[in-house]
Amino acid sequence: MRAIVIEAPGDIRLEEIPEPPMDPRDVLVRVRYCGICGTDLGILDGNMGFVRSGLIKYPARIGHEWSGVVEKVGSAVTMVKPGDRVIGDNSISCGECEYCKKGEYLKCTHRRGSVGTVRCWPGAFADYMRMPEWHLHVLPENVSFEEAAVVEPCTIAYNAVLMCRIQGGETALVIGTGAIGLAAITVAKVFGAGRVIAVGRQDDKLEIARKMGADVVINAKKEDVLAAVLRETGGKGADLAVECSGAVEYIDKASELITGKGIFALAGFYETTLDGFPIDDFVLKAQTLCGTIGHPGVLEAVVKLISVGRLDVRPLITGIVPMEEGVNAFYESAKSSKGRIKTLIEINRE
Repeated sequence: MRAIVIEAPGDIRLEEIPEPPMDPRDVLVRVRYCGICGTDLGILDGNMGFVRSGLIKYPARIGHEWSGVVEKVGSAVTMVKPGDRVIGDNSISCGECEYCKKGEYLKCTHRRGSVGTVRCWPGAFADYMRMPEWHLHVLPENVSFEEAAVVEPCTIAYNAVLMCRIQGGETALVIGTGAIGLAAITVAKVFGAGRVIAVGRQDDKLEIARKMGADVVINAKKEDVLAAVLRETGGKGADLAVECSGAVEYIDKASELITGKGIFALAGFYETTLDGFPIDDFVLKAQTLCGTIGHPGVLEAVVKLISVGRLDVRPLITGIVPMEEGVNAFYESAKSSKGRIKTLIEINRE
């Protein structure tokens, strides 16, 4: 079968590899679409913390934002069947420990890796991928394969907004106009935010932010973000913020960007340590700083929002290319993100 593999930093190839072997509870999925993520580009570049720490090793078969169809199932599989349209969790658990048996997969004491990234479980930029049945989720018929392939970044947005504990009517600040940030705008509105302020650096992406529900957009290249947020909130700051840009400067200003008892959720990777962070400001204002990722149990909630029409993810998809052009799409994405939010690679057609 075909697979896109990063052999070493800067070296990505479309290769022929063997079809994966299967255990009794494994499922072979024929991949339809897979999205290019910033983490994939970081692995391609090689200059990221997970590579330096040894948690990501080469060669790496990447791809963790995917959708597909069940091709065949192992002898003990009962949860899905051939022909089911599916997506899957990113963290692969053992399926046998006490936590797995309760469905608490992130607490698994024998985690087997993450799809296409840390301790790399072979990823989805391939004709077929192997997945344990307990990590698959069947799609409703009215959610397309293309929409399903961007569910994963939306789960990170969902978790970040969930951690902000919106009660209703608050002003939410969303920093970053990639797929996670744009999804967070809509999710914040779904959770009850009265007003959403979006911060980005490209006008075309800020226009998409408006389509996703942003009431105010701020171009960080054209005006001072802190001054603009204070202006839009009457000097008090936002009630909550979701930081998706990966820019440390916003963490440094976090206590000023949000109001007293506000919550500042981090939904990006920053590749650095902080020095000079104003801890006392956070203490005096009783503010909360928290980190978040996507995790099992959230995929279904995001898919339901898409299915019932409350979350439109189609504006996030700014390009679709066939598998044969996938390697070039990676190199182009690595050069520039201008005008690009999520590029999907069509692995297999019908």
